[in-house]
Amino acid sequence: MGTVAMCAGIPRAVLMLMGGAVTDRTSPRKVLMITASARAVLVAAIGILLRRNTLELWHLYALASAFGVADAFALPSAAPLMRCLVKPEQLPAANSLWQSSALLTGIVAPAPRA
Repeated sequence: MGTVAMCAGIPRAVLMLMGGAVTDRTSPRKVLMITASARAVLVAAIGILLRRNTLELWHLYALASAFGVADAFALPSAAPLMRCLVKPEQLPAANSLWQSSALLTGIVAPAPRA
């Protein structure tokens, strides 16, 4: 699990500045729509490979790396989009809620299910 997370984390860390630059030059909404679509296709690919009983570890490495690339462009575009969606006086509360839910999801989601 750690190596799969590393495969997603390395491209995310390396390309995050480029993702911010692309978001500054284009529409944050467009960047989020493209990256959300890409991430949906990647997750669907895991489901298809699993359904066919052909999922191997190298598939997870490749798909996690591609997911990390998509994250590198999606994460910098979320904050500017938040400023467009929320009134300025509600922005601190909205950012707090957004970041809290992201942290909570990162803790709870990988927890093993019994």
